[in-house]
Amino acid sequence: MENVIIVNEENFKNKKENIKSSGVDSFQIVSDFDRTLTKAFVDGKKSNTSFAQIREGNVLPKEYEDKANALFNKYYPIEINPRIPKEEKKYVMTEWFRAHLQLMVDYKLNKNIIEEIARKKVVPREGFEDLLKFSSSHKIPFVILSSGVGDIIREFLFHKKLFSDNVHLISNLFEWKDGIAVLVREPVIASFNKSSFEVTDKEFLKTLENRINVLVLGDAISDLEMIKPEKFDNVLSIGFVNMFVEEHLEEYKKHFDVLITNDGSLDFVNQLLKDLFN
Repeated sequence: MENVIIVNEENFKNKKENIKSSGVDSFQIVSDFDRTLTKAFVDGKKSNTSFAQIREGNVLPKEYEDKANALFNKYYPIEINPRIPKEEKKYVMTEWFRAHLQLMVDYKLNKNIIEEIARKKVVPREGFEDLLKFSSSHKIPFVILSSGVGDIIREFLFHKKLFSDNVHLISNLFEWKDGIAVLVREPVIASFNKSSFEVTDKEFLKTLENRINVLVLGDAISDLEMIKPEKFDNVLSIGFVNMFVEEHLEEYKKHFDVLITNDGSLDFVNQLLKDLFN
């Protein structure tokens, strides 16, 4: 397929055969959301994350936007600075995300804004609905672990009628009262701290028993920390290299089994699942 790179054909084939022989009851999916399940570019422009949809959406007072942009200007250079150790970034990014979420509470984010963004601004990759429907029909647990605004993701999934029993969302959520966000739920998920989070819901945990094979989807190398590889027999990873492909390609090849470049679709993922379990 166009825009698809299989890093090591033999290794990929072996993992695929192992997963197929174990069967669908041994399989689960863990995925990032923003720019992994959603498009990285819309109408030729870099798509907004769920945070940026609120920050740049003219939906809260200008004072909020000014403060949110000040946080961005302070913390984003730290996020992208390769010279800063990851452990230091983990703490600083959590500080940033918590501060921005608290701003939304301070300026009375309401559910109407969440619903409007979820229904009109979130643009999924081609093949997204097929992916969710296949996982639902085959009872494949699908964990979405996102450092975005989880209430937007949840509303988007409900709007698309894709929040099935097999889907579990771990993300940043608010407590609500009379349609207004009143509290940021802890703990806060940020870039670089995803390794700290696991499924804790006891009922959903039961569905993960004996799921020894996993497909991991992400657009950042740090997304691979969404799982603990030692817990699985086979880890098949697909990375989305959305921007600066030539600069990032070799580094991504060191970490992922398959790369989807240039904001490609989810068609390869959907065909892989069909090859494995149909």
